[in-house]
Amino acid sequence: GGKYDEEIVPSGAKFSFEITLDNDWNTKKESEKAEKEANFEACKALFEKILVSLNHSQIAIGGKQNSGYGRIAFNDGDITIRDFDLTTQQGHEAYLNLTRKPTFDANDGGTEITLKSLEQEIIKKNQENTVSGQLTLTFESVGPLLIAGVNQNDVDADLAFVSTPYFDYKQKQVTYKQVIPGTSFKGAIAHRVFDIANVLYGDDKACAVIDKMFGAISGQYQGEGHISVLDTELKKSDEVVVQHVAIDRFTGGAVDGTLFNEAPIWDKNVEVPLTLYFKKLSIVCVK
Repeated sequence: GGKYDEEIVPSGAKFSFEITLDNDWNTKKESEKAEKEANFEACKALFEKILVSLNHSQIAIGGKQNSGYGRIAFNDGDITIRDFDLTTQQGHEAYLNLTRKPTFDANDGGTEITLKSLEQEIIKKNQENTVSGQLTLTFESVGPLLIAGVNQNDVDADLAFVSTPYFDYKQKQVTYKQVIPGTSFKGAIAHRVFDIANVLYGDDKACAVIDKMFGAISGQYQGEGHISVLDTELKKSDEVVVQHVAIDRFTGGAVDGTLFNEAPIWDKNVEVPLTLYFKKLSIVCVK
């Protein structure tokens, strides 16, 4: 009785939005000026980190983020950054007369800031003893591959490969692509990490390592984990319908009336890029 469904925004959907950082710490009191300027510089540094993180798909929005949902990306030229000096009349007028279009243009009057320059500054200032980033690996199947789920494509099989919607702006339609869910990858990786941690630390501590790294619903380490894995599209998908019959586990014979079929990806050369995001993983040495 635990079945449920969910409504998602399809992959490929585009949104435009604006993020602003306003300096309202200006003051005429000399005694407060230094402190307020320091507060603004600290906020500005955090704001720049947010922009860089957005550009590298390190920020997710919405629910199920730890399962790979909510990741957003930008194409080249999608992000434009401007700095307006509101202490001058020219800068104030330029800010008030900004275009309503999704992007700035050459006549906006602001000072252009590039993400590349921000990234270099952030790398210099990052002194934390943790690692954050993105890892992309390619794995190759060595036999038939099947992750059964809802399949919107016309596949005549009881168990078909799971598919997910994708919004295609060029064709102006929603298409469906076969994917390996991030949760499938995540479960396999977590299982292997547990085996390694169990050898190094023992069973109890290994469970704590898994909860810390991958998140937990309850317990001491309840909350979002440090690792998330994205759904991965299968570029090559040659499905073959295979017939089966259920086996009686007591007698070893066929169970009456239990014929079924499935449609796995039947190609041992399927290559799948696995994208894994990690944040603030502690650097430890194990002797």
